[in-house]
Amino acid sequence: MEEVAVGNFIGIDIGTTSVKCCILDINNRILVEKCVTHNAWLKHESNLYREQDPVKILNVLHNLIKCTEIKLSLNVTVSVTGQMHGIVFWNGNDLVKGKFNCSPLITWMDERVPKEFLNSLPRWDCGYLHIGFGMVTLAWLHSSNQLNT
Repeated sequence: MEEVAVGNFIGIDIGTTSVKCCILDINNRILVEKCVTHNAWLKHESNLYREQDPVKILNVLHNLIKCTEIKLSLNVTVSVTGQMHGIVFWNGNDLVKGKFNCSPLITWMDERVPKEFLNSLPRWDCGYLHIGFGMVTLAWLHSSNQLNT
């Protein structure tokens, strides 16, 4: 098992369909590149809901990193990217205790927010809001009293 030294980098991409991992050495040489489909979609009665199981995604990521067969040091730089417009809620107090208590990941493909609600939101000069944007979903969940605290 090769040990990753100080100055090495791990890039992780948590995508809509897969998890990817790339480990580079200090000279930017690729040591490992892996990709696994996570199959984390949750089934719903409504086809407007497009949610995934974040615990399943993290388990897939954990197994992906384990199968690289590289012993990671504690001094590795890790960069994580994910679904740009998805949103997941977690309990920070539970995280401190080592528990991962979270909501499903509401993906950018989710269409539960009514068009009327989207059209009622204030306009801004930096672009357009769309159904599926995490902040639009958050605002709608809040306005419809669907956030559990």
